[in-house]
Amino acid sequence: MNCNYKCWYCIQNHIPSMMSQETITRIKKHIDYMIDERNITSLHIEWFGGEPFMYFKQVIAPISEYAIEKCDKAKIPFLNSATTNGYFLSSDKIKDLKRLKFSGFQITLDGDKGNHDKVKFQNGCDSAFVHTLGNIDKILSALKDMNIVLRINYTHKTLTNKIVSQINEYISPENRKQLTITPKKVWQESVDKNFQSSTISILDEFNDYGYNAARMEIVDNFVPCYANREYYNAINYNGGVVKCTACNDLYESNPPGQLQEDGKIEWKNNFDKLYQEESYENPKCLNCKYLPVCMGICPRDHARKRNYCKMDAQDSNIETSLIDFIEHCK
Repeated sequence: MNCNYKCWYCIQNHIPSMMSQETITRIKKHIDYMIDERNITSLHIEWFGGEPFMYFKQVIAPISEYAIEKCDKAKIPFLNSATTNGYFLSSDKIKDLKRLKFSGFQITLDGDKGNHDKVKFQNGCDSAFVHTLGNIDKILSALKDMNIVLRINYTHKTLTNKIVSQINEYISPENRKQLTITPKKVWQESVDKNFQSSTISILDEFNDYGYNAARMEIVDNFVPCYANREYYNAINYNGGVVKCTACNDLYESNPPGQLQEDGKIEWKNNFDKLYQEESYENPKCLNCKYLPVCMGICPRDHARKRNYCKMDAQDSNIETSLIDFIEHCK
């Protein structure tokens, strides 16, 4: 849960923390359990924080090495990915990223260079914007099967078309096809449905320069959210287990799940089962003509009996998004 940045909009209260050796051992046991007893047919580890690459050698490498060896023996595919601010993804890690089978990252910018560097900064780095994009370009040049989602967290004042030319300065034309741009309004910013025309214009320009653009989060696998997956579990540094990482569940002193010594997860009151229910089974969703495009409300809201449409919190209008998505499906 530790991080080298302190972004003003972050939902997390970063605390000094690193995964203990005991938790690492239990995670290895969990991998054994899932492969040997649950007979999973593939394994995907997604690293999250805080900033996970602060402890690359101490945590990420040993768990990944164990998972790769175990999956190789079981003859099942293994996939590594991470949500990271990109600061520590320096060129000296490229060989390790390939060795540990990293295939993707989600990395965040905070608007254009000036705005990003006001949000993310630290001693010894003149520009986090330049530093991060430089790391991205080096990784994409070296690893041609790598795909990176470049998330742009924005307020209505920080997202303008000039961000396109600024990113172009640091991302080589031949690498842009490996980069997917997705703008996301920070949750503290009020909703403005009229702002969608601005984001569409920016995405159009990114497309013109060879980038991919996330036009709309269409659900094409009939899973509303990663947390709905039966085998998706977020294991915290202290062995606590939750289903949702986009909330303060990670800070609960008494989490709903706990990773046991034998590698199994013990859930309280069948908490995990709430996330396996169909979150669209409520009057609001069932009467919506756009079901199943979004597959219903947030599963965390569903688990807490909140009937809140996730589209209400976004700048995007679903009709406009659908038209824009179809027009760019080529």
